[in-house]
Amino acid sequence: MKINQLLASNLIHYRKQLELTQEAVAYKAKLTPNFLGRVERAQRTISVENLDKIAKVLKIETYKLLMPLDLRQDL
Repeated sequence: MKINQLLASNLIHYRKQLELTQEAVAYKAKLTPNFLGRVERAQRTISVENLDKIAKVLKIETYKLLMPLDLRQDL
C-alpha cells in the first residue's frame, strides 16, 4: 500500500472513531474541507505541519497516521 493510501485510510479510521465529519476536523485543524477530502481520497499530499494539526484534532500521536493497522494495536 502506498503511503498516501495508508494515510488516507488511517485518517478516515480515526475520524470515524471520534464520530467527526471531514468538515469538523478541517475546521478544528484550520484547513479546508476540500483539502482534507482530497487527502482522505489519496489525491493530495500533505505537509508534516498539517498532518500534525490533524493528529491533534484526532487526539492521537502524529506517527500513528502513518502506521499500518496491525502495528498500531500494540502502541
